[in-house]
Amino acid sequence: MIASQFGQLISLIDDKKIRESVKNCDSDRYVKRFKSKDHLISMLFCSFKV
Repeated sequence: MIASQFGQLISLIDDKKIRESVKNCDSDRYVKRFKSKDHLISMLFCSFKV
């Protein structure tokens, strides 16, 4: 049940804003696999799982 609610919550996050933030901060510069968006989603999941 938490997965479906979490999926709905993640769908509300605007991908364009994430891309803009990543570009402004250059946070994915040396990253090959675990991108900033993936990190954001995993941190949100950990926060809501508790």
